[in-house]
Amino acid sequence: MKYTFNVPDMSCGHCKMHIEEALKNWGKADSYSVDLDAKTVIVESAEPDSAVKRIIEDEGYHPVLK
Repeated sequence: MKYTFNVPDMSCGHCKMHIEEALKNWGKADSYSVDLDAKTVIVESAEPDSAVKRIIEDEGYHPVLK
């Protein structure tokens, strides 16, 4: 599945790096893209959206599934 999350509290390159690193370390994302300007995170994974959301939340952000 492909999930798109709005992450309104992602505000800088450091935020983007944290989310990318978390998704990379999670290892269950087939692909991911973090767009700081649009404040979105797009993830392709066989895992449920709740699992992806939890990865982002664990980094201190508040993702909203679009």
